[in-house]
Amino acid sequence: MPRDKKAYDKKWRENNPDYIKEYNKSEAGLKSKRISDWKRRGVSRDCDFDEIYDIYISTDLCDYCNVELVEGGKRCNRTKCLDHNHKTREVRGIICHTCNRREVFRYF
Repeated sequence: MPRDKKAYDKKWRENNPDYIKEYNKSEAGLKSKRISDWKRRGVSRDCDFDEIYDIYISTDLCDYCNVELVEGGKRCNRTKCLDHNHKTREVRGIICHTCNRREVFRYF
């Protein structure tokens, strides 16, 4: 293995595209991608992401307006969103895309 892990990982991904494609479609791959997105978007790294993910997956209604939530790659008004406070970075709940864009949640 080369000393440069980043270069090694890049080469491995280049040599194993089918494995990467299958992993990204798997439950573990989807979970990993979603948690990485949450961290990148500013959710506190101090929280238990496995627990939050379980709650996220099991939530069917918006915590604010009670509309039925949908899961998927294409964003619509009922798409699930993990709501968090932008100042404290703490998770507040699972809400729909519409509520996530409301002014009342915007800067808090």
